[in-house]
Amino acid sequence: MAVFVLPSAGHNYQMASPALRGSATGQPLPSLGSSGSLGLGLMGGSLALVASGKRAVHRSAFDASKQIGATAPLGYFDPLGLASTEAAFNSMRSAEIKHGRVAMMASVGMVFQHYVKFPQLAGTPSGVAAIYDEKVLPFAAFLFVLSGALELSFWKEDKSQPGSMGDPMRLATGAVYGGYTEEWRNREINNGRMAMLAVLGQIVAELATGKDAVEQLAR
Repeated sequence: MAVFVLPSAGHNYQMASPALRGSATGQPLPSLGSSGSLGLGLMGGSLALVASGKRAVHRSAFDASKQIGATAPLGYFDPLGLASTEAAFNSMRSAEIKHGRVAMMASVGMVFQHYVKFPQLAGTPSGVAAIYDEKVLPFAAFLFVLSGALELSFWKEDKSQPGSMGDPMRLATGAVYGGYTEEWRNREINNGRMAMLAVLGQIVAELATGKDAVEQLAR
């Protein structure tokens, strides 16, 4: 805390010299000279280097085109820019892998159910039309609950690797495949993409023709 004391009458105080104003009676302000200019130059150069370094780090921090799944012939394909950041890319990649796995099972299941049915489902239609049958609804609800329970309790996603839920059957970690390598991850992603297109084609064709996947081939 500053304390201000009034001057007593017995003291003679003189006004401070106006040297800081650069008057004729005072001393002139010191010039920056070459050393001052050099200091400012070094400071400006340092700031420019820091700014350019930040931009370089920002550009090189994440490159989606270098991630797994960018394979020929399309390479990295994101025309709408939905995965422009690392967080967005990981979210989209996780959804892509999960949907691809479901589509791979569905593409086989839509053919399999044409030939094989549980005794309780005898006489039910095949293909997409099966979901409208009352006999199928309990089985569909059971599969929905089972899938959610498996994902929430057992097949938990590894956040450091989008779409990875481990290897519960120990297929990728065994000696047969040599581990869940980049090659196998690319295969899984690409097969999942093809399966998603295949299932979409099966569904659209059935809605248009009223025939399931096998009946469409037998035309």
